[in-house]
Amino acid sequence: KDGFWQNYQVAFRFDQSGSFRDFEREAWRWAWQSLQPKVTPVDVAVVRRGAPFEPRDKTFIESVFHAGDLDFKEPELGQLLELARTVPTVLVLHLERPAVIPELAEACAAVVAVFGASDKAVLDVLFGQTAPEGRLPFELPSSMEAVRAQKPDVPGDSADPLWSLGHGLAYG
Repeated sequence: KDGFWQNYQVAFRFDQSGSFRDFEREAWRWAWQSLQPKVTPVDVAVVRRGAPFEPRDKTFIESVFHAGDLDFKEPELGQLLELARTVPTVLVLHLERPAVIPELAEACAAVVAVFGASDKAVLDVLFGQTAPEGRLPFELPSSMEAVRAQKPDVPGDSADPLWSLGHGLAYG
């Protein structure tokens, strides 16, 4: 394995009664508590998240496709904002669907939208090994109120979107 886990052999027992997110949270809490004396201050934090959704499992389709509100809820939103206030933070957001992130876009040093890119590919872009390229295939609304006011069958009609369809930055 590479990166953080290269120097640490860690074994976790996954309790099937909990969710993967609970497991991940406990794993990172353990790692932080165990390694805290060895951790040095950082220049930047890179946080990778998926677009927010509400877990549903009433039908097979609901368990496969993410649905519900597009904004981060507490406590996750507060934790991300606190991190961004503490250290310059790059939010790497996997956008399998639009997300409402105005607070995070304001607080973070950078927001990088990815659509299935590997960790290595993202780090190559962040460290300047590869130039970023791409455009948003949909707009990112500025609020859940704007989402609710949209027509369900008309793309790109939300009021004052955070970023419009086709938004993207690149350098040559």
